[in-house]
Amino acid sequence: MDWNDENIKKAGLLARYLQGSLSEADEDELARWLEEDPAHEAFLHRIEERREESLDILSELKVDPAWEGVRARLVPEEPKRLFRIGRWLVASAVLLILAYTVYRPIQTKRKTQQNTVAVLADHDVAPGKEKAFLTLGDGSVLVLDELPEGAVQADAGIKLTKEKDQVSYLSGATPASGPIAYNNLTTPAGGYFRLVLPDSSRVWLNAASSLRFPVRFGDDERRVVLEGEAFFEVASQYSTDGRRKRFVVETGRGEIEVLGTRFNVLAYPNEPAAATLLEGSVSVSTGPQLSKVIRPGQQAVLDDRLTVKNVDVDEAVAWKNGYFHFRNRPLSEIARKLERWYGVEIDRAGVVGDKHFTCSISRDKSLSSVLKMLEQTGEYHFELKNGKVKITEAR
Repeated sequence: MDWNDENIKKAGLLARYLQGSLSEADEDELARWLEEDPAHEAFLHRIEERREESLDILSELKVDPAWEGVRARLVPEEPKRLFRIGRWLVASAVLLILAYTVYRPIQTKRKTQQNTVAVLADHDVAPGKEKAFLTLGDGSVLVLDELPEGAVQADAGIKLTKEKDQVSYLSGATPASGPIAYNNLTTPAGGYFRLVLPDSSRVWLNAASSLRFPVRFGDDERRVVLEGEAFFEVASQYSTDGRRKRFVVETGRGEIEVLGTRFNVLAYPNEPAAATLLEGSVSVSTGPQLSKVIRPGQQAVLDDRLTVKNVDVDEAVAWKNGYFHFRNRPLSEIARKLERWYGVEIDRAGVVGDKHFTCSISRDKSLSSVLKMLEQTGEYHFELKNGKVKITEAR
């Protein structure tokens, strides 16, 4: 098979991806393709971001003439030059045509359904933004997104610096002795924030989450308490006797211990906790008798038991990189993430079963854009009104 045929095949795969109709075999093929080259994932994101525009263009296309034009471009006078420079342009054109031919039956079916898009436009919800509260040791609360940038006076003589969506505990500014004060960084639904801890470790805190931490770490270990979701980049730090300090993330279902690494922790109260490792080494435990070490590319799930599996780490950290990225995920899980990010209530009472979706979309999109994408499968209707989303089966 030459590269032209391969591009056509991949275009069909991407068309099925965009409409959420990938088979299990398609899922594996897409994963392999994304792993081949970082440019593939970037290309997929570009297609996703231009979904609505592409569909508008396609609605005006005459399929046969457009296909003939693409076929003509697939046999250029200088094929090697086209391969180097224009193959993504050709793939995009093929994708648009295939997406149109695949999408057209669904679009026709939806013309007989309630026009929920108009409803969404009237009651849209903006995406989350930098918003957080910092509770100091004396109980006072700072609304971080309302504070001006620059130095902020905290308790126990500790100096903080606030800039845009990040608050930093100044390295070396903490007293060496005395009582240790604890602070708590909290993000509401529809909010996120970043934190630089006193040891220079960096934390990205997702929506509806909280992190409790000391304003200075002791000489034995560094321990924080998480509820919600956070991504950590842990800095190496040593005790006075030269030992490398361990860093511990405590959750309601267990602990994650690291030395120096990058990892994601999911620890919301209403779902299983999970630690996903990108780099370094992590030990996950649910008690003194049960602990497992995971390697990069693995995820430890803390539910009724402790299990370890290989995962797509890009999916686990997509939120940090500004995307919703779901690979064969159930509607119930997607609904929870949307509730937290957009600060809405989602009613699934009218839904039977838990259909799985595969999709990727920017978290900077409004809620209506995300719901519109999910609705394109033809399985569900989404009605957004007064901060609530009602999901019903399509007829």
